Amino acid sequence: LRGVAKSAPEIDVITAFSVVQRCHKLSDKPCGRSLSWFFPRFANLPWSLRAFDILLCYALYDSDPEKELCRANNPKETPYYGGDILTAGINSVRGAAVEAIANLIFADKTRGAYFQYALESIVRDKSLAVRVCAASALTATLNYDRDLAVKLFLTLCDTEETLLGTQTVEKFLY
Repeated sequence: LRGVAKSAPEIDVITAFSVVQRCHKLSDKPCGRSLSWFFPRFANLPWSLRAFDILLCYALYDSDPEKELCRANNPKETPYYGGDILTAGINSVRGAAVEAIANLIFADKTRGAYFQYALESIVRDKSLAVRVCAASALTATLNYDRDLAVKLFLTLCDTEETLLGTQTVEKFLY
């Protein structure tokens, strides 16, 4: 995916979607993070809703960030990479997919309506690291529906205080 993106700075949406579909069809879905990187690289393409559905599969249904799972097995272990939940989020498939959604909404605010239902779920995600990434998507949402963004942000912030000191939350507040 990175090779296609680097070798073809100008790519048509049909080719891009074919690449996304091919990678998504692989067994065990090994390309989630790479797909999450690929979509923002071509955020200005007129992606189909089928393409967005693939991204949503990773944002909503992939496994939890690894370090949070370690915390459940060993409560004394640091739950996040170096204590940084944003790093844990963007280094997970689901967090990276949520960041990709943010980039897609920033590129075209009309996409926000399509992602609204998913964002309502993501702001309540069991993973704090994924919720940190959701703040980026809510910042993008401010561009098309301020009231919705604030409503979802308030839901997002009804959680552990750790989330409130993150860069993505600070950016939303700014």
